[in-house]
Amino acid sequence: MISYSDARKKIEAEVAEIQPGTEHVPLGNSLERVLANDVFAAADLPAFDNSAMDGVAIQFEELRTQWTLVGEIAAGHYSEVDVRKSYAVQIMTGAKIPISCDTIVPNEDFSLIECDKSGGTKVILNTNSIIKKGQFVRRAGEDLKNGSMVLKKSTVISPSQIPVLAACGQSQVLVYKKLRVAIFVTGDELVEIDQVPVNDQIRCSNLPSIITLVRAAGHEPISYGIVKDDRHIIQQTLKKIIESDVDVLLTTGGASVGKFDFINQEIEKLGVKSHFSGSAIKPGMPCTFGTVSFASRKMLIFALPGNPVSCFVNFRVYVAPAMQKIFGVNYPFRPRAMLCSSLKKSDSKRHFIRGLLQQEKSGGEFSVTPFNLQASGNLWGMGQANCLIVVEEQTTELHKGDFVECMLI
Repeated sequence: MISYSDARKKIEAEVAEIQPGTEHVPLGNSLERVLANDVFAAADLPAFDNSAMDGVAIQFEELRTQWTLVGEIAAGHYSEVDVRKSYAVQIMTGAKIPISCDTIVPNEDFSLIECDKSGGTKVILNTNSIIKKGQFVRRAGEDLKNGSMVLKKSTVISPSQIPVLAACGQSQVLVYKKLRVAIFVTGDELVEIDQVPVNDQIRCSNLPSIITLVRAAGHEPISYGIVKDDRHIIQQTLKKIIESDVDVLLTTGGASVGKFDFINQEIEKLGVKSHFSGSAIKPGMPCTFGTVSFASRKMLIFALPGNPVSCFVNFRVYVAPAMQKIFGVNYPFRPRAMLCSSLKKSDSKRHFIRGLLQQEKSGGEFSVTPFNLQASGNLWGMGQANCLIVVEEQTTELHKGDFVECMLI
């Protein structure tokens, strides 16, 4: 059994050798995908000086309070107008500003007065309105300069980044291909979730849990269902998966040293190199990590515990970070929070305590309440938690008011 830190190092060393595939996808289908290249602006954004308000465009002149209206410019309907110092042109938000103009006066700061004698229209500045040179003008390249970095490689594309990609002409986006993740669970006691358990049977919660976790991580789960605790069936299932083109194999159950725990023995027979079997974490100690290499690729194999909470924790602390590392994605935000009650432990393992993380107000400090029941079979408690409180190996006691690291779940 190795430490949590050593387990992470071994996983990261293997992951560093993997080169994920790439593909182009339509911008509209790129949400939550991971960019496979840096994106640069192909032109200034905005491409021209434009108005930030509906109003009139003028040449700024100190103390001037009225102008003669000489035309109108709407967005998408630009025509050059010679705007002298005593002239103004009506302009709409987003419309290109004439070369001779440098300031926008918004509609609420002036009145339009029809002149009977001349037949023209005067723009009269309101009594209490003050204008400044250059106001409400969006300059060309103010947002992005031609050639500047828009988004970095390994960015997970969010809804707020779709508009900037569109503005830069990225109708097709180069992203990493989703990892194909094979999943099966073992246990003679397991039945499908739509079945009614009898005697000592239990519904299988790990399969939908892992499938959902893989999807939430942005990858493609491939379910092989429930596999009975039969050495031959397990071997055949493993062989079929290892000979396929999947990138990751996840199993749950059968990874310990019990009489019917066959996973570790059978993956070794199939040429899988085991990097560790068991790590000093709680919950979730009996986890095996291995790899099998082919001519042009490497498959990651995680044999996770059968206990649902232990399985979930192992995915969060080992599997999810490994998949992020393949794509160069930064680890998610881990807030530090103030403990609302004390914690104790008596061993030298790294503990991941289920808790409820709260923030008093936007931008304020976080606080976290650990749950009293931390048994590895407590599914209800896991369902109420939104974080794992990290208690490091050397720590045996934490007091109310201490600050701890939290992993969001």
